[in-house]
Amino acid sequence: MSAPLITLEILRLGAQGDGLAEHAGKQIFVPLTLPGETVTAELNGDRARVIEIVRPSPTRVGPHCSHYGDCGGCSLQHLADDQYLAFKREHVATALSYQKIDAPVDPVVAIGPRSRRRAVFAAHRVGSDIAIGFHGRRSHRIVPITDCAVITQGLLDLLPKLKRIASIAAPRKDALTITATETSTGFDLALSGVEKAFPADGRLRAVQAAGEIGLARLSINGDVVMEHAV
Repeated sequence: MSAPLITLEILRLGAQGDGLAEHAGKQIFVPLTLPGETVTAELNGDRARVIEIVRPSPTRVGPHCSHYGDCGGCSLQHLADDQYLAFKREHVATALSYQKIDAPVDPVVAIGPRSRRRAVFAAHRVGSDIAIGFHGRRSHRIVPITDCAVITQGLLDLLPKLKRIASIAAPRKDALTITATETSTGFDLALSGVEKAFPADGRLRAVQAAGEIGLARLSINGDVVMEHAV
């Protein structure tokens, strides 16, 4: 049986960027919407999935990334930049007011696109293959990434190369977490979620792959196993 379709008026944005509406006396979270919008949505508990935007907000813009909406990394790329900065400032001001702290909050200073030097990727075995990318929105599903408006081009170019290390270190069932940082001396890679019984020859193959990829450092479950001297 399909979930019921309802019409919702988006009242405001929640702390995580979801649109908030009210239905039958309850608060409903509606991702990818903006205040003032009217939407037709599929209701599932306290969340709703948009089927159609009947009346869009004048502050709605096209997203910067082709994966937006599927990838769970960003939540407000559909909001105009100036409105997004105002939302972030208000978020800080509200948090201070809840703690009864009276302090001025300066305007948010924006940074350029593709400038984040650290990313947390996920990898999971899919049969004999490896899926690697970011988690989908509110999901354990992994979305393969070919573009990103947030991370550096260096990290984006590194991602397909990490599939080799993930194929060695990913556990049989759970996801492997890969924290990659672009530093002044190269890429620092930290793997977590590797099985405790990870064999010595597997560690050796991971170190060899890291060297061939050109990583500056590799750690596995918190232990540094390879590091190039500066």
